[in-house]
Amino acid sequence: FHTRTKTGRSPVLNSRAPHAYVEIGPADAGRLGINTGDLVEIGSPLGRWEGLALVVDTMRTGELFMPFHYGHGAQSANQHTSYARDAVSKQPQFKSSPVALRRLSFGAPEPWLLARLAELNGEVTEPFAARSLP
Repeated sequence: FHTRTKTGRSPVLNSRAPHAYVEIGPADAGRLGINTGDLVEIGSPLGRWEGLALVVDTMRTGELFMPFHYGHGAQSANQHTSYARDAVSKQPQFKSSPVALRRLSFGAPEPWLLARLAELNGEVTEPFAARSLP
């Protein structure tokens, strides 16, 4: 399900978000001493994920967001979800899971991460698809 089999071959898309990250709200980030660009760990009974933190004010306290389309091994958000399926549609339950979060190390934010943050903060309003290719 959406594991970058096509978009992963696009240099433009890869430069925009080359690997997985996790969005964290300011309250949780402050409580855990996490800043944008830090390396963090997410653990659950089903797996362990390591990646970059992106602190955004669009996340509610107690919730995280990970793009699910980075589907390879330890970068996969889906590793933390159960294999439960809807009895009628058979749609997998790839929506949420309880996890634990901790900072592994401090880090300086990479340029692509800062660009993503500017989009989320509304500093960049031009749609990505309307921009000129590099």
